[in-house]
Amino acid sequence: MTKEPNILLVEPKTRTSYPPLGLMKIATYHKMRGDVVKFVVGKDRAQREKYWDKIYITSVFTYDFESLVDTIQFYRENNFENAKNISVGGISATLLAKKLTERTGIVPHRGLLDAHDPELERAARSNAELAYLLGCDGGACIDNLPPDYGIFEDVTTRYAKIVDNSFFFFATKGCPNKCSFCAVKRLEPVYRDYIPLMPRIDFIRKRWGDRAGLLLLDNNIAASASYERIIDEIRDCGFGRGQKMATRANGRTIYKQRYVDFNQGVDLRLMTRAKMEKMAEIAIKPLRLAFDEASLADEYENKARMAIDCGIDNISNYMLFNFKDTPSDLYQRFLVNLRILADNPTAKIFSF
Repeated sequence: MTKEPNILLVEPKTRTSYPPLGLMKIATYHKMRGDVVKFVVGKDRAQREKYWDKIYITSVFTYDFESLVDTIQFYRENNFENAKNISVGGISATLLAKKLTERTGIVPHRGLLDAHDPELERAARSNAELAYLLGCDGGACIDNLPPDYGIFEDVTTRYAKIVDNSFFFFATKGCPNKCSFCAVKRLEPVYRDYIPLMPRIDFIRKRWGDRAGLLLLDNNIAASASYERIIDEIRDCGFGRGQKMATRANGRTIYKQRYVDFNQGVDLRLMTRAKMEKMAEIAIKPLRLAFDEASLADEYENKARMAIDCGIDNISNYMLFNFKDTPSDLYQRFLVNLRILADNPTAKIFSF
């Protein structure tokens, strides 16, 4: 009798509150193949002693690099077979690939899992749930798969706030701007214009139920030539402005307000009046505008006021600080927000 391959997914202990999206997609891929998948956080001695056909170790921020190295060494310790089967990827592994190899001997996977997969293409041609892969930018690859929410069922995690309340993925990938302060150009070097949302939302709803929120990690949604199509799809998935999610609890119906959050921010320079009016059709909360330097003050103020005029009254702004600006520059940007709020007392603006 053939043994089912066993797959171990490991997230080192980090300071992020975001679920390991890459591992969640890898879980979907392996479960589709009939593999047995196990997820753990940190160093699990019981799992280390087992044989695994593949161990995937993810990474997040570079300031947690030592935790990544320590976790890799832990799962290699006293187990030669597992040491051969470890694959490492993620943000830190991509940005510090050379350093990681020097410290561990492992050559990490850099960037996204966006290579064409013939097995996924065959699955997409025979499985209606995956047919969308044939028409999305990037095609049949692991990175375009829906995430597996089931990997957390046996694990108490700090991700419950997101996992229990939100659909969590991308509608586009990358950013055409290539800003000097930003690592996206190395992590997601190719701008992917459109990855369908509806089939992935349906996939999760079918298996793990509905979610009130839609949390999107796109780095530049406003740059997409498919912008209107994406916003329409968000609305058609039940996330239109003012829409609510109905759930049953203790014999009664409870309504939760829907919300959409482009969590990495929106490029205000690309937001026209038409795009802002389109954004106002969905349950956007908050609208995050990137206010990275004082030279953008007039344009930021114009676009923030435009958003409020379109009915978007919950706004956030990302303020890059200590790159080329001064403390005075930062202070002046805060004053812009105070000026907008003085004229719009019912609006909410908060800075990050």
